[in-house]
Amino acid sequence: MKFSVPEMSCGHCLMAIDTALKAQGVEKVAIDLEAHTVEIEHTTLSVDEVKAIIETAGYPATALV
Repeated sequence: MKFSVPEMSCGHCLMAIDTALKAQGVEKVAIDLEAHTVEIEHTTLSVDEVKAIIETAGYPATALV
């Protein structure tokens, strides 16, 4: 699943999101700072759960189809 995270802009943002997702059991996270996207592979979490984790880390997110 892939998310648009428009307010993500630096290494600190990347680390905050990566740490938050991995703390919830997400093993593979691909973050593209230039495109402002976060992609998750192989998770049992729902789209809404992943979105909530990213938002709890402080970054509004929108699921991309």
